[in-house]
Amino acid sequence: MIKWLFVFLLAAILSCKHSDPKPAGLIPKEKMELLFWDYLRAETFTVEFLRIDSITRDDTLQNLDMQQQIFTLHRVNRKQFYESYEYYKNHPAEMIEIIDSMVATQQRLKPNNGLSEFY
Repeated sequence: MIKWLFVFLLAAILSCKHSDPKPAGLIPKEKMELLFWDYLRAETFTVEFLRIDSITRDDTLQNLDMQQQIFTLHRVNRKQFYESYEYYKNHPAEMIEIIDSMVATQQRLKPNNGLSEFY
């Protein structure tokens, strides 16, 4: 019985040590916050404005161009962004930290915490 308890405890300890490794080139949370904010703004612009008025250019191509400009601005490449995004998406606690910080930053930057349009 003690032998099985020892095996069980050893297995439990070893399984805890094998966590999901961070990918090489993982974008740090602070940088990901800024990058992800710009990425979401580009997505919103595409959905809200370009798809409504897509007479001149394909909205998907425009979105890809904007993404490339964002990646260049933040000095990352597409692969690095999507691998980091996938990592954070699979680690919800870390993703929540990024999103909470992103929202708090934007609320601090907005005058009257966004209430000015109501007054």
